[in-house]
Amino acid sequence: EKRFTNQRYSMTAFPFNYNTGNITTSTYASAKDSLNIQHSTLNFNTYQYSGAARSAKDYVFCPENSSAWLRVDTTNRTACEGYLFDFGATQDTLLRFNAFAPELGKYVYTETGDDKTVYLTQYDNRTAGTGAELNFTRQEDMGWNMKGLPWLVSNYRTDTVLELGNYLRQMYIPHIFYQMDGDGEYLDEHDQIYTVRSWDNGATMAMGNAFLTQTATQQNREAVVFHIPYCGRNKKAARPILLMSSPRPNGYAGVPARGNAQTANKVSSDLLTVIPDSAANKHIDYRYGRDGVKWLSSDNTAQVYLLDSKRQSRISLLGAAPVEVDIPLGVSIPQNGQMVNKFVFSLPEKEAFAAYKNVWLIDYQLKKNINLLEQDYEADIEAGENNRRFALRFGLFPKTEQVSKRKYTIFAHGGTLYVRGLVQGDRIDIYTPFGQLVYSTTATATEFSIPLEYTSGYVVKVNDTTHKVVNI
Repeated sequence: EKRFTNQRYSMTAFPFNYNTGNITTSTYASAKDSLNIQHSTLNFNTYQYSGAARSAKDYVFCPENSSAWLRVDTTNRTACEGYLFDFGATQDTLLRFNAFAPELGKYVYTETGDDKTVYLTQYDNRTAGTGAELNFTRQEDMGWNMKGLPWLVSNYRTDTVLELGNYLRQMYIPHIFYQMDGDGEYLDEHDQIYTVRSWDNGATMAMGNAFLTQTATQQNREAVVFHIPYCGRNKKAARPILLMSSPRPNGYAGVPARGNAQTANKVSSDLLTVIPDSAANKHIDYRYGRDGVKWLSSDNTAQVYLLDSKRQSRISLLGAAPVEVDIPLGVSIPQNGQMVNKFVFSLPEKEAFAAYKNVWLIDYQLKKNINLLEQDYEADIEAGENNRRFALRFGLFPKTEQVSKRKYTIFAHGGTLYVRGLVQGDRIDIYTPFGQLVYSTTATATEFSIPLEYTSGYVVKVNDTTHKVVNI
């Protein structure tokens, strides 16, 4: 899943084969409180950069509309090969790229514990018998290639890592990577192309982004080795996870032995990782390469996930969770012959949240706020998808003094609802004229706004004060 923000162009590559005929998008249906996934109707052109065409130009170059970008008309895309997507106009979109194994026992992506290699081709424009003239040739090591990271990881470090006085080899190759920012309409605006030197301290590469680089060999091709990603070796570190499990007969909620959505000792469990970050944007947005998307399994198990602010992405790993904000928490409960199921929310490793005095589990339906650092929370949950009942919140909580007598300015204009005169912690609920709750949040500033989907009226409740608003 990749999000393109304010982009017309994107240099993209994935570590697995895929095809553009199976790209899907997801939209949130507020009436049914569900996510709809459908094939994308978004049409875009795809190009590959031709190192051979560039080599043939010698030292001549095109200041714009380079003919080295060759149109790709087939739907199949090759792993680690870089492609330029042209959406035709600047836009925001979220696409899911699907890949399918060719047969049982085959996989679209594998890891064996070995290093991975990306091969660069050395394009040689010399003609036999003419000698080594000043061309973009093997002698000048100027073979251009557009490739991608072969590992399915975020922020892969390309430098060496120092731990306990020893240098651990991550990747150390004398290459400069040219990457694209993608923000804006034209390739020559806003510093579109930027460089990363692989040997610089802290240099990283993001999976899903393609890079341009030159060969550094006089052979026909060069093997660029990407070593096994280095991760910290402190196995005793606490994990910032939230666990949802059905209670054991004695009421104890245990952590499953391994993985998500497994049954351990007849306990249906699922967990998610959520890392609080006081500097994170208060608007919850799924970030490709940092967060993890959650797919609903088909094995009839209970699952828990976070939702972005638009309720369009299910998140299993939120790498930078905002504090003092209600983060929508969704659950999917199988039928299993029961209409109502009992589950327990808990923090198995509370020390991971030591920087915060409160980690609130909010139950809107029962109007309960439980600090999970102090106690677990047990709830009866109806079967199906429940995306509006629960939320997670780090840090402070709404103030307890009476605030219902304060005056608020609430109005709609240009398809947007505005609420002014708020203080941090004010509770905001938005209903349809028929009483259906369509959005809930907690104020983090003096003003709150949200786009309105319908032209009819709304009922807005701030704490205990109710207002009627017409969308104009």
